[in-house]
Amino acid sequence: MTTTYEIPMQNLAKATKKVSEGDFSVYVPTLHTENNMDYLNVMILDFNKMVEELGSIETLKTDFVSNVSHEMKTPIAIIKNYASCFRQKI
Repeated sequence: MTTTYEIPMQNLAKATKKVSEGDFSVYVPTLHTENNMDYLNVMILDFNKMVEELGSIETLKTDFVSNVSHEMKTPIAIIKNYASCFRQKI
């Protein structure tokens, strides 16, 4: 019983804690083959899928913030340049 359920549940709990801290590289191995799946294996597979999706979303978020930041720098630099030229003429 310990090796079948208790240890895998402890591993899943540790992995869940890592994910809650922002580590989306966590992977929990299943216990049985596809022919011999039980509810714990299904839960582990769902957990792994969830972590994979969260990692993808985190990558998209990072790329979005980077792109927006880059796109905002150009107009701000142009406005800053015009402002300094205007200030010199006054």
